[in-house]
Amino acid sequence: MFATSAAAMAATTASPPSKRRIDFFVGPQINGPRAVGLGGAYAAIAEGVDGQLINPASAAVRGNAFADEWFDWDFGFSALSTFGKDIDLDMSRHGGDGIVGSAQQLGLRLSFGRLGVAVHAVSQRYEHSGVGDDGAHFGFSEGSEYAGIGFGYAFSRGEIVVGTFIAWGVGNLSELRDGGDVVNFASPIAPRSLGILWAPRNRRFRFGASFQLPVRMTQALAATFTGAAVAKLGTLEMPQSIDIAPSLTIGGAWLLFGHGSNRAATFGEMLPPKFKWRGPPVIV
Repeated sequence: MFATSAAAMAATTASPPSKRRIDFFVGPQINGPRAVGLGGAYAAIAEGVDGQLINPASAAVRGNAFADEWFDWDFGFSALSTFGKDIDLDMSRHGGDGIVGSAQQLGLRLSFGRLGVAVHAVSQRYEHSGVGDDGAHFGFSEGSEYAGIGFGYAFSRGEIVVGTFIAWGVGNLSELRDGGDVVNFASPIAPRSLGILWAPRNRRFRFGASFQLPVRMTQALAATFTGAAVAKLGTLEMPQSIDIAPSLTIGGAWLLFGHGSNRAATFGEMLPPKFKWRGPPVIV
């Protein structure tokens, strides 16, 4: 999550921001229940809209039950809330339990033959309030939102699938009071991740990998919409950027028992293309 470096709140001042940066990390816990349970290994399953945030190749991956359909779809939503000492604001010099966090994600995937398209949006917010070391009350929040569109394509009979996710992100630091100041950050629209899946036909194993590209949200870009960059939010020194570092996820899956393997997909190419309505399983 966020790492901050100051104390209480006052007025926002306008001047060049510092050269400090905030590191922001998005883990697999913000996703559907199946993807959360498998963690990084879901990069090798990569089925359904939940796989989009772990391996963007999932946009074009077909499950065995729908390998022969020209059209396929699914929809996903999940939310997470937490509070207390499990959330740490590094170097903030504030203690106490007045910390809450929440995250939501919403996605839709559509597959047309070998091509898959997915849209996704993720929102996260952390609020920190309490009494500082100097006895003064404080409160501020950090948030980020990003949304984008993913594309995937399946080769051969679905044995190799590749994909990418293109997104735009925004972030903000704000005071928790009526009329409190807000400092905004934004990133350009750009590829956010690349992914690949290898599922050999009629075999019980498969492998997947994705590479998360670095993302930088800056005040300079956000100033196009919100005004001049600022150096402080009260005594909280403003960073030059909010960064998501590059990362690599590798997963493998092996079916040990039962009947089943990686089925060869036809993508409806043996029959005239058609739209077929189906209700996906609902997991609560």
